[in-house]
Amino acid sequence: MENNNAGLTPPVSKQEDRYDKFKRAEELVKLGEKSSDAGKRRKAIAYYKEAAAIFKEIEGEKSIKLASVYGSIACNCLEIKDYEEMLNYVNLALEIFESEMSGAYNEDWVICYATLGHYYRELGNPKKSIYYYEKSLEILGEEDDMELRFACTLMSEFEKAKLKNAHGDNEEKDSNQP
Repeated sequence: MENNNAGLTPPVSKQEDRYDKFKRAEELVKLGEKSSDAGKRRKAIAYYKEAAAIFKEIEGEKSIKLASVYGSIACNCLEIKDYEEMLNYVNLALEIFESEMSGAYNEDWVICYATLGHYYRELGNPKKSIYYYEKSLEILGEEDDMELRFACTLMSEFEKAKLKNAHGDNEEKDSNQP
């Protein structure tokens, strides 16, 4: 009996295709992380955007993976001071996290709020900065991620001290005026 399909690859099932796409998206995320760690922010953003497109295609617009990648894009945009793009992606990520997480812990969700804290710190708005650092701590809850807890607490306390010093300086100036 002769095989009429000799030399042809069998058709790829939708499940196999989805799996391959998912693996590719995961590889792109890892490349984005490596690029980001190396300080190559624009390259990292390009990898993350490609991964986001794949996650969106295979998992839909409310995927937690997609939200995490959006958060990574936002962090890198903040580093290159592309604030408009950062706000766009952090808001996309937070929209997904807020609707899909129902109070469950996700490190990337915490980092999105911390990113907003950093953004407002860079803009010189300590009140908003403190709000977002404390929001990140609220989501962190009782989780044992001590490094993340320490970073968010430290930044929040730093901004509070800055605000207190700025407020105290203004009070001194007012009391010294005739």
